[in-house]
Amino acid sequence: MTDYEMILLVCLAAGGFIIPFLTRLIQMPNAAGEIIYGLLLGFFFMQEMPHSIQFLGELGFVLLMYLAGLEIDFDRIQKTPAAEILIYLLMYLVVGVASFAAAFLLNLPLIFGLIFLTSAVGLLFPVLKDCQILHTGSGQKLLLIGTIGEIISLIGLTVFILQTRYGFSLASLVHLLEILFFGFLVFLSLKIYRYVTWWHPNLAKLVMHSENTFESSVRGNLAHMLVFVAVASMLNLELIIGAFIGGMIFAAIFSNREELLHKMGSFGYGFLVPIFFITVGMKFELVDFLDFNVLKFALLITVLIFLVRLVASPVLLLTGLSTREMIATGLALTFPLTLLVALATFGLDAGVLDKSHTASILLAAILTSVIYPVLFKKMVSAG
Repeated sequence: MTDYEMILLVCLAAGGFIIPFLTRLIQMPNAAGEIIYGLLLGFFFMQEMPHSIQFLGELGFVLLMYLAGLEIDFDRIQKTPAAEILIYLLMYLVVGVASFAAAFLLNLPLIFGLIFLTSAVGLLFPVLKDCQILHTGSGQKLLLIGTIGEIISLIGLTVFILQTRYGFSLASLVHLLEILFFGFLVFLSLKIYRYVTWWHPNLAKLVMHSENTFESSVRGNLAHMLVFVAVASMLNLELIIGAFIGGMIFAAIFSNREELLHKMGSFGYGFLVPIFFITVGMKFELVDFLDFNVLKFALLITVLIFLVRLVASPVLLLTGLSTREMIATGLALTFPLTLLVALATFGLDAGVLDKSHTASILLAAILTSVIYPVLFKKMVSAG
């Protein structure tokens, strides 16, 4: 490792440690602060990003997507009445139609339909906790709606990646079937393992608990993630898709995984995931974000992300929500920071988005994560 790489790695680690304290003072999400810090690092370190740092950033991206799949609460979905689930799916169908219609009318690349549609619960958890409604009926309902939206968003990303690589062709369908078949085999294997651990509880500790000194649960999950990443690579797919599917399958099989989530989250969000967000910022220059057209387009994206949800929110009146609750629900789904960054990163790397559009999306991701949570909190506190 060169001196330059070592100094840059120290800066990354120092930033990852300091940024959460600063962002808490100004009520900004950590990821947004990390992207801004990456911009500043890119300004001072003008050389090309070393391969070692790129690798750590890509590994952080993969782990972020694995955690996104691992955090999906399938138990909450299963316990919800089917009629209610159908209403939420109908709402997202309207969001999807409005999102792709907006992209078409504005003559934007197809990926912007996904940008406007994307939902995630990563930032929703702390916002609901701050509002002290996380464990209430309305808070749990918002988490459920957000979870369904995140699943739809990530499935949409998977389909889009296949379409980008292979188009609407037989090869695309074959690759999708290969993923599904492999996922089914792993699902079946984990299901068998779960039944075996029912009779031999000590075996469950190997993947669910780390009462041993070598942290077998963390090692086992990293191996599980990397198997899916390797299979995705062999199928010429994006590694993040393999990671997400791996996490989602594990979440579908093992419901009691709080300890594992805590350990994997501590490892990921404590080191590798911040490096990913910082390296995203390092790919750009400050002038890219200060361009008037970038600022204007970022504001347009920010507004459209809320409008497509506002258009679809009346569907939620079928569940008995009031008009105020309906608008609040729309606001609660408007800050998908991590997935917006993931989409922008994929679009730039795949050549689907140019640097100007990507900068606008990243700026919109920051704006939505700062503006809309504040509006949501004000609406909840006023109610």
